[in-house]
Amino acid sequence: MTNTITLNGALTDLPQIPTHRLLLRRLRLDDAADLFAYASDPAVTATVTFDTHLSIDDSLAFIRHVVEEYGRGERAAWGIEHRAEKRLIGTIGFTTIRAGGYVGVAGYALARPYWRQGLMTEALGAVVDYGFRHMGLRRIEATCGVDNIGSYRVMEKVGMQLDGILRDAHYVKGRLITVRLHSILRRDYERAYRSDGVGRLPPPA
Repeated sequence: MTNTITLNGALTDLPQIPTHRLLLRRLRLDDAADLFAYASDPAVTATVTFDTHLSIDDSLAFIRHVVEEYGRGERAAWGIEHRAEKRLIGTIGFTTIRAGGYVGVAGYALARPYWRQGLMTEALGAVVDYGFRHMGLRRIEATCGVDNIGSYRVMEKVGMQLDGILRDAHYVKGRLITVRLHSILRRDYERAYRSDGVGRLPPPA
């Protein structure tokens, strides 16, 4: 597998990634209303690290911060746009790049009306594909609360394996939580999947 973009280039010039139903793209200031619609939903924020947005100003501040990081090549984060509805319905990306640029930690959030439709699996598959094919990553991992069945099912569907249960490992919103750690290695990806050339993880070959 040949990498066509260096890690720095991948972050500085983050591309759009189309999938069957989605477009992963950079966040824009005019996404604020759509972002606020789900970031203000306690059912969404209950399972993520960011606090519930209390006003659209919170959403604008978040987007401005992300846009600034885009400019510095410090953020690999995409807005998830529903292609048919042409609206932002979530966010996904690598919250951290560590181990010398070889390990990406994925994170995501999705508006509640779009749960249980396979959309986050579609988005995460595209991000895994991009991370291995273009960012030179060797390992992609993600965590979720042990009771967050929907989230770890998404990880499993894109080929992530359970590495273990980490007890009281994350301090989130004033308390320690126990999480599931899932990962996929580049060699797992190369062995199990083929690229379909449009930036999303295809079904197992």
